[in-house]
Amino acid sequence: MVKVIIATALLRAYGGLAALFSIASLWLAFTIQPGTHDIADWSRGWPVNVVFALLGTAAFLQLRWFTLLFAIASSAFGLFMLLVTLSRVPFPWAWFNVFFALLAIVPAFLTYCAWSRLR
Repeated sequence: MVKVIIATALLRAYGGLAALFSIASLWLAFTIQPGTHDIADWSRGWPVNVVFALLGTAAFLQLRWFTLLFAIASSAFGLFMLLVTLSRVPFPWAWFNVFFALLAIVPAFLTYCAWSRLR
């Protein structure tokens, strides 16, 4: 029972932080001037930010099926990042990417542990 309560609290915190970071990334994408750092348009990733902001909010609110979608989307992103990192990123920088990729897979485990307490 304690494991479920801790997993629920961690999932709520993870969802809230994901929503906040997605909203901050969305804001940055539209405030950075085009051409900065040789990138023509920073706002191309806005659909991903909107999806993760909505699903992160749903995970914060403990909505069962939307939290499952959040866990699936986050895990798919983490697995994609892990595969790309192992195939294309040079050694010293690969450790950072592997860490963040594994961190993106955590919501799937938390959703599994907290499934009985979600609404």
